[in-house]
Amino acid sequence: KGYYSTMSAGITEPTKALDFLTTASKTAKSAHIEQEQVVKALTAVMFGYGGEIKSAAEASDLLFAIDKQGKTSVAELVPVIGDVASAAHQAGLSADEMGSAIAALSQTAGSTSQAATQFNAIVLGLIKPQEKMIDLLKSTGYNSGKAMIEHLGFAGALKRVNEEATKMNIPLGKFFRSSEAIIGLGPMIGDSFKAIGDNLDAMKNKTGSSEKAFQDWLKTGEAASEIFKNTMLKVLKMAGDELLPN
Repeated sequence: KGYYSTMSAGITEPTKALDFLTTASKTAKSAHIEQEQVVKALTAVMFGYGGEIKSAAEASDLLFAIDKQGKTSVAELVPVIGDVASAAHQAGLSADEMGSAIAALSQTAGSTSQAATQFNAIVLGLIKPQEKMIDLLKSTGYNSGKAMIEHLGFAGALKRVNEEATKMNIPLGKFFRSSEAIIGLGPMIGDSFKAIGDNLDAMKNKTGSSEKAFQDWLKTGEAASEIFKNTMLKVLKMAGDELLPN
């Protein structure tokens, strides 16, 4: 079933599919979720950031890094990460910037799904700006929100927008259509976007996060029970094969 899900997700080269499936299986066990859900989440991140995230291990590392830095879990990230990655990539955010922002938002949003909603609303306000935001962007010398993000980084762009709004003596809320964007931006502005910067440093050192989570899982009673069960099934199969007539 897992192999079929992997092939259906577009990972068709046998060796790559096996590597992908191995990572998906480890991630599912570490995060206590269904493997099929993990397959969808990992492929969504990989396809969203095809040039940046080249393997399932890198995608899984990102999820576990967000888990560690934020008030969330891989299980909670899995259902929303596809939409978040799509919006972030369209806006010119790196995968690490996306991860750092979601981790920061999850600290105050109340839930991971709410953090994702806030993130998408902020991004949409920048890449599909209303008239006031268009004027603000022009006043800073950028012809689009994406251009500003690509030049200053996500946190830098938000900081610049906030500074310009203050200079214009116009409440930041006037520049975003969605109240969710303003709710998400509030705590970020409150700490001068420090949380995003701190999280970004952690994202850049995310390599191995997934494997560490799996090794931690191997030390649990759940893992011991599953390994014992699988070992017994193999023994019984071998015994059955020995009893079969030649």
